[in-house]
Amino acid sequence: GSSRPLDVKLVGSRQALDQVAAVTLHFRHVDQSKSWNETEMRREGDRFTALLPKEFTATSFPVMCFAEAHLTGQAPVLLPGFEPDLANQPYLVIHSTAWKAHHTGAERSTAHQRSLG
Repeated sequence: GSSRPLDVKLVGSRQALDQVAAVTLHFRHVDQSKSWNETEMRREGDRFTALLPKEFTATSFPVMCFAEAHLTGQAPVLLPGFEPDLANQPYLVIHSTAWKAHHTGAERSTAHQRSLG
């Protein structure tokens, strides 16, 4: 099928976002032989956004990503990061339309949102 750019959004309350100086999105295919890519996310009102090019999504490998939020006067925060019990995966996995159609018969949305604050 045809690939589309992937719009990644980090959404939060104005109070939480006012403490954020910058956000870096780290992403790669779920392929351990690949290096991580980075892109700066842009502030747009109550969210930070990044657009992964359609050339990056034109693959059968899912995309894994996490955000590094740089807070004013504090250490960076990784999102989604670990929960206190360390029982979750500290990144998001986004499957391609082709993968989902093959495995579940469903399509994915081109927008993935994660909350901050």
